[in-house]
Amino acid sequence: MATVKSIIEKAAAMLDMKEITFSGSQVVSNYDPTVVALVECLNNVIEEIATEYIHFEATEEITLSNGKFDYASLQKQVFQIIKIEEDGAPCEFMCYPTFAEVETKCPKIKVRYYYIPDKVTITGSVNYPKLNARLLSLGVASDYALIVGRYEESINYDKQYMYALQSAQRTRKSIAVKARRWI
Repeated sequence: MATVKSIIEKAAAMLDMKEITFSGSQVVSNYDPTVVALVECLNNVIEEIATEYIHFEATEEITLSNGKFDYASLQKQVFQIIKIEEDGAPCEFMCYPTFAEVETKCPKIKVRYYYIPDKVTITGSVNYPKLNARLLSLGVASDYALIVGRYEESINYDKQYMYALQSAQRTRKSIAVKARRWI
């Protein structure tokens, strides 16, 4: 788990912005526009990762109303519905912009979906699987460099960010060594 402050500090260090540091007891209010822009870049990076690369999945049990449910009734912001089940059996469903219609007779269903994470603030923390501080700070540095017109730096940080993202997407398999006989 990484704090937003530490991610912003790492990105600022990469961008050689020595004026952005946070002491442990510093009051978090009225930051300059640069810090606000860096936090917004962090939110953009997290949303990009969640919608394009590493999907965050949630499952909830809900009750239908007239065979429909609003996406707002779910705990998180829906990006894509994966599966809807009734007593373990998949149900047919149709998605609309603000609700989904389910073909079932039972009012209780289980919904599996991908979600978009909530926006983070400077006082918050980022606790998502596979997302470490280095990966996020590289994405923030790339986005911020692009915004302020430092295009060559942006390209370099973007390459590093993509390599780190590919590494985060790989699944780690356990290594099993076959037993050997010694003669």
